[in-house]
Amino acid sequence: MLFDRVVWVGAIVVLAALAIAFGIRLIWSVLLADLAAGLLLRLGGPFMAGERIAAMGYEGVVRRLGVRSTRIEADNQALVALPNALLLAGPIVNLSRHGAVRRIEARVRLPLAADARRVRHLLQQVFADLPGLIAEPAAQVLVGEAGGSALELVLSASVGGAMRAEDVETELRLRALDVLAAAGIGQVHDQHDIHLRDLDMVKAAISRGIDKRREADDSGGGPA
Repeated sequence: MLFDRVVWVGAIVVLAALAIAFGIRLIWSVLLADLAAGLLLRLGGPFMAGERIAAMGYEGVVRRLGVRSTRIEADNQALVALPNALLLAGPIVNLSRHGAVRRIEARVRLPLAADARRVRHLLQQVFADLPGLIAEPAAQVLVGEAGGSALELVLSASVGGAMRAEDVETELRLRALDVLAAAGIGQVHDQHDIHLRDLDMVKAAISRGIDKRREADDSGGGPA
């Protein structure tokens, strides 16, 4: 009986030692991988501190290129630490260097009776002097399919350099709205139906609640 207990205790000790050894080996392998990747990024990586990159599902400005991790500042001011080994293993887009192109677009919905050719000509003016735009691929206004009671026009352009695509896209939408407003052209907005049956149910529930309150007041002789 005592021998069996000794065997079990010995087996547990051996398994625990193996688990600890495996954990230490795994930690060291991850640490060494991050250190090696950090060295490669420092010697000849695809980006430098201060440049804007997109990697591992994040986009932001590189604030610190550390030994084990690279820290970037996201658009919401959050500081994100990316492990160097995982960062180097995946695709990295340097948005600050020449050749980085992002596509932006803005959509407007017009009444079917609107003069699509005239509106398209007016909207093409919003691209003039818009910061961050590049010549190729060229900016354009496309006429989409007419559906329901609206005709959709899509403004699309390409952004290069260190400009945030979100900022340029916002400015593009604002300019499109200004042009339409100046020309007296209204947009079509989505309509939401109100079901009178639902309103009747709400009224009935409120009425029942009032009746119950009155009954309670009557049975209790009214408020003190």
